[in-house]
Amino acid sequence: MVPAAGTRIGWGDLPAGVREQIEGIIGGRVVEAASQNGGFSPGTAAIPNG
Repeated sequence: MVPAAGTRIGWGDLPAGVREQIEGIIGGRVVEAASQNGGFSPGTAAIPNG
């Protein structure tokens, strides 16, 4: 078995449409986000700053 490598994509790497939908849900723009490393999937894991 190959161990999980968990290389995640950052907020800025998400398609514009996905970012826009998330911003619509949270009710504002994400102006800065800190990517979280590790995990078992390539999905983004970012924490908005501010």
